[in-house]
Amino acid sequence: MKNKSWNLVLVFVGLLPIWNGLQYFFQGQAYQNSALRNSAVVGQIIFGLAISCYGVWHNKNLSKQDE
Repeated sequence: MKNKSWNLVLVFVGLLPIWNGLQYFFQGQAYQNSALRNSAVVGQIIFGLAISCYGVWHNKNLSKQDE
């Protein structure tokens, strides 16, 4: 049995940039910044989603290997 807690850490680490990016858009002043900055924040959100999804996917694969 492998340690599954690191996968939960990956999920949490992935949620940090997602939260930061969503906070950027919800504060209501994203229209004042350039399109490049807004697209960089969208990329940050996608990167955070990828990290979180990888953590969830890897956790499920470890669960299947334990059976």
